[in-house]
Order: sequence, then structure tokens, then C-alpha cells
Amino acid sequence: NYKHVLITHGHFDHYAREQLTGRYVTDENWTFYLPPQTAAPERERLQKSLQGAKGNPPRRAPEIADAVPFVPMDIMGYRVTPLPARHAPSIGSVIYLIEKDGKRLLYAHDCAGFTAEDLDFLAGKRLDLVTLDCTYGGNAPKSVGHMGYAEDLKCREQLKQRGAADDKTIFVANHFSHNGVRPYADMQALLPGFIVSYDGMVIEF
Repeated sequence: NYKHVLITHGHFDHYAREQLTGRYVTDENWTFYLPPQTAAPERERLQKSLQGAKGNPPRRAPEIADAVPFVPMDIMGYRVTPLPARHAPSIGSVIYLIEKDGKRLLYAHDCAGFTAEDLDFLAGKRLDLVTLDCTYGGNAPKSVGHMGYAEDLKCREQLKQRGAADDKTIFVANHFSHNGVRPYADMQALLPGFIVSYDGMVIEF
């Protein structure tokens, strides 16, 4: 079983604190990694929730750890480095670079492209797989913090220009919404060279 959960930011559709006092409060160790701006208040809320819980208190409560940008973490043999995301800066948001056995995955959801610091950090680090936010599909983004087809294609070029990607890098479009979803074949045609994700998809690389 997996006992480590990487959280990109504190919005309710990505992090539901009530689950910390339900499903994840067990006799086993769980660790949730959150940006520091979110982690600090969440620790206090968790403690208050547990103190007010009915019945016998759990022997172990989930641990909340800081996911500090550019500070790598060793998690179950994976090297995980949070990077700042262009999304909800007031609560702190991150994307994750995950490395193991010479392979690199960049998980970049809920972001509006890369920051200059992200691109500098990733320069020369060839990525094997990149999964990008594509919330708005073919529509122009309605808010800062998400992307669509055009932005995904731009991100790919930015990574290639800095030696962080090449023609063998697998690019995946993900994190769709009703704001821009189209028939699958149409989406694939509008994202040449990308894999358009679908439920249950598994990629080996």
C-alpha cells in the first residue's frame, strides 16, 4: 500500500482535509506533502479535528510535511522535488519533478505554464515523461492557473529549447474539464505529439 501523498495545493478539489480524520486516520503511517503556506495551518486544523473526534483516538494521525520548492525529498526511494507553480500564489502551489533509476517524470497540473525559475532548474535535465494541465482545451484560459492546447504546445517547446525534453520525451495532456473537452479524436488531432489521457491509462517508460 502507498503511504505517501503528494498534494500540489490546498484547493478543495485537490485536498480534502476532512479525509484526514476519516479514511487516513488509521494505525498505519500516512504522510501528506503540502506547500509550506498550506502545511502550517493544516497541521493546526488536523490536531483540533482529532481532539474533537468521538471514540477512541487513533494511535497514529497523518503527518503533514512541507513540500518546499527546489528542496528535494527522498520518498520511498524516489527523489521528489517540488517546483513553484503558477497557480493560486496566496496559498502556495507546486508541481513535482519525480526521479528514480535514471527516469524523470514532471507532474505539472494546475499551473499556467512554467515560471522562469522552473525552466532554469529543469534546463539540461532530460525528462522522460511530462504530464501537463489542459483544463481549458481549445478555449482561451479564463483565469490564471490553468492551460489549454496552445499553452501545452508552448510548454513543450520551452522544455525542448532548454534541453529538458526531446523527441523521445512522452508528453501527456491531462486535467480536463467541461470548459474545453471535445471528442477524443478531435482533442488528439489538436495536440500533435501528445497523448491525450483517459481513465485507466497506464504508461510505461
